[in-house]
Amino acid sequence: MINGVRLKVCGLTSLVDADAADAVGADALGFIFYPKSPRGITLTQFAAMKDRLPPRKKVAVSVEPAAADLAAQSAAGFDFFQIHFSADTPTYLVASWAETVGLSRLWLAPKLPPGRT
Repeated sequence: MINGVRLKVCGLTSLVDADAADAVGADALGFIFYPKSPRGITLTQFAAMKDRLPPRKKVAVSVEPAAADLAAQSAAGFDFFQIHFSADTPTYLVASWAETVGLSRLWLAPKLPPGRT
């Protein structure tokens, strides 16, 4: 924490990235699990790094994940789950994410249409 502000560095793809984030004072390390992202990784890639990562909170970032994918991320040892989704995503789906990982570990990031706040 820097002056009361928590910092998450996202899009990490390597141990070098994670060490650099740690060196600048990141509180959390973000890993993207979205195949269309140029910074995306797989759970296999994360598992290969996991034991050598700096001792920081780990955040799994995904886009409208399937229940099985979210459960696998949870089992991999992530502390928080940042989920991006469309504003018209059904409420039951959002509730299922909360049930899978726990509401206190869920960071919701809805994509709002222009002009809607």
